[in-house]
Amino acid sequence: ERWPALAMGAAAFNTPTGADPAGEVALICPSTLASAISSDDPPLVLEATVGCAASGAPSCFVPGAVLFDLAAVDVYEEDATGSPLPLPGNYNLRPPAALRAALERHGVRARRRCVVYTQCRRHTTAAREAQERGHHHRYRPAASREGVADPIVAARLVWCLAYAGVERVALLDGGMSLWLDGGFPVAGEPSPAAPVADFFDGRGGAFPRRPEYRASVEEVAAAVAASGGGGGGGGGLRIG
Repeated sequence: ERWPALAMGAAAFNTPTGADPAGEVALICPSTLASAISSDDPPLVLEATVGCAASGAPSCFVPGAVLFDLAAVDVYEEDATGSPLPLPGNYNLRPPAALRAALERHGVRARRRCVVYTQCRRHTTAAREAQERGHHHRYRPAASREGVADPIVAARLVWCLAYAGVERVALLDGGMSLWLDGGFPVAGEPSPAAPVADFFDGRGGAFPRRPEYRASVEEVAAAVAASGGGGGGGGGLRIG
């Protein structure tokens, strides 16, 4: 089992509800999202953050976007430079019950389409500040990436939603920058979350719906060993 195919465009995102119990992940362009937002069945738009509201807070948002801090679904402890502390379970998803509760608090349901983007510049900013202090940082972006939104923040939330079992998930192609370049409408504030009572809307089912999207430490170790211990070998690694 591998990461779900990334469908370029809107075909997978616009698949009728229920066609696949956990559909494909799509890359959606701003114009398609703008049309979807104004439709009778608008998607839930989530702006992924990582505790970055305090510094460099964005001044505009995709209309209807709900802020989703990854701290709600992830366990992470960091040192002053932004590097992970060597603690068991650090930089990992929360247990299933806590993960499901976090998704429900943000209004996420298995059968509602979700679109994710981010404006978080946390990692590029942290890397610059660490380098200015003479410290090593795990991210070493080129100067051209200074101030650029960190796509891994949005990608992790997309993966989390697919792992949980959201049927149709999309990553906004080009993020907020391309949205603004296209002249699409913006909101001055994010929308408040509208919690839901049941991720599955009373239909029941195992949670997470796609546990195969998450690799164990043993699987990663086996894949590394099978590839000769190098970094570029085996092609079926999943996110852990």
